[in-house]
Amino acid sequence: MTEFIFCPRAGLITFETKQEDDDNDDRELQGQQKAQLTYRPYYSLRPIEESLEKALNDLRRLPKLAGGTALVSFLLLLLTGALQAWLLALVIPALILIFGTFNAYPRISYFGKLRDMARKALPREPDPQSVDNTAINWWSLLAAGFDSVPYRDTLKDHSWRVAGKPWRVLRKGSLRIPVWRRRGEAENQAKIRGQHYARMAAYCRLIEKAEGGSSPYGIILFGNSYDGIAIANNQGSRSAFHKGLREARQVIKGKQRWERDPSPPSTGTICSSCPLGKPFTYRPGESDNRPGRLNTSPHLAFGDDGRAYHSECGDRFQWIPPHQKAFAKRLIKY
Repeated sequence: MTEFIFCPRAGLITFETKQEDDDNDDRELQGQQKAQLTYRPYYSLRPIEESLEKALNDLRRLPKLAGGTALVSFLLLLLTGALQAWLLALVIPALILIFGTFNAYPRISYFGKLRDMARKALPREPDPQSVDNTAINWWSLLAAGFDSVPYRDTLKDHSWRVAGKPWRVLRKGSLRIPVWRRRGEAENQAKIRGQHYARMAAYCRLIEKAEGGSSPYGIILFGNSYDGIAIANNQGSRSAFHKGLREARQVIKGKQRWERDPSPPSTGTICSSCPLGKPFTYRPGESDNRPGRLNTSPHLAFGDDGRAYHSECGDRFQWIPPHQKAFAKRLIKY
């Protein structure tokens, strides 16, 4: 539903490919971390402490490993008298200590800081009566007594014909707080738009129907961080949810009954960073058979580099979406 609010064309593609915005999918976060420290974020203290202990044990084993190597080299020297044994006895243990330390220390530093952050967090939670958005920290919420529960099964509200699941639910007393992540966006870059209010209101309704508790707000975490924002489940959020649901059904009805596709967005800024409009190189055979794609003919455009490009949205609606990468490559219709 929220894709329809963002863009009717994006919503229709998501509907036709039967994709779900699954917050348990960490592929995008993992891709970012490969370019950084390659450490996956943790959202509970126990795995952090286990990872820290493993790194410390790796460091503690280094002297034994280096000493064992030196002993073997010394015995080899006694048996053979070879000069190379002296080199083995000195160089290899030194290399083990140096490279082992360089491998263990970044992990010890990272997980140590993360453990301290979690342990020293001050208990703080949003006011359930507030109608305004509130900045939050994940560890402060856990320190305030919330239990974090991952959600596995899709929740359904048959009366509204709505289904979905948040990434996690925070429980404290009668409070049931849905949590999801804005993957790929840092706090200083993230903008809360209408589709986010609608999505949060939908999660709150689903959680209240499923668990019978109260969901006065929901939480969005930003990117690869522990900071986020609590969005009030107020009348504005619920109105965005109801409006988005009606519009989504109108688009689907128009397509199913009259084969009518939605018009392009009125402003190109919506398309500028949309992953469905991002052009990628066309490779015969491979590009046509990517999993999760619609069975549509590639709509090719050629860039200054002479390569052919196409996109998910471009193929589906036979056009060139005004994505920032399309402008950068100066794509033209073939």
